Amino acid sequence: SVDTRTGRGKQGPDKERRDIAVDVREFRSALPSILHQGGMRLAPVTLTVGDFVLSSVHCVERKSISDLFGSFASGRLYTQAESMSKHYKCPCLLIEFDPAKSFCLQNSNELGGDIRTDAICSKMALLTMHFPRLRILWSRSPHETLKLFKGLKANHEEVDVDRAVEIGSNESLDALLGTNPNDGTAEAGETDDGEEADEVNE
Repeated sequence: SVDTRTGRGKQGPDKERRDIAVDVREFRSALPSILHQGGMRLAPVTLTVGDFVLSSVHCVERKSISDLFGSFASGRLYTQAESMSKHYKCPCLLIEFDPAKSFCLQNSNELGGDIRTDAICSKMALLTMHFPRLRILWSRSPHETLKLFKGLKANHEEVDVDRAVEIGSNESLDALLGTNPNDGTAEAGETDDGEEADEVNE
């Protein structure tokens, strides 16, 4: 609504949430520009966990189709899902399709009667089994991703950018130094999903 005395919109409790922490490496893609054009306020930072942090509970790892296949092949996606599940209550895997191509992971002629463990659909099924809190976001284009992000942010507090940067950073430093401290503390939203991921990576 508009305040007739000032001509400005009233800032009610239901005002749109707009802040997003974005890993600086994501600025090589088109998505940050489209998010900015769509009214989002972007904080370019270096994130250890995730590519986009939308709120205190939503962390998003973005994958194009080629990235998705490559991350499965290298095993990196399991590590990323484990980290997001450890630190956030609602970890999300965003699969962003090329709008000029078919909205599918596999062509119909690639689907056979037998279940193959090396098929992308089988790998997706195993991923969600091992990380049951992981949400899969399917997006036809960056513009559709903007709509998804706005919907996810609608009922949650704005992201704490400093906290998003801090999460996972100590673990990354420990890995570089070759140490493995165990101080008995836990990050916000930590669960036992990490144990399941260890079984996957064994």
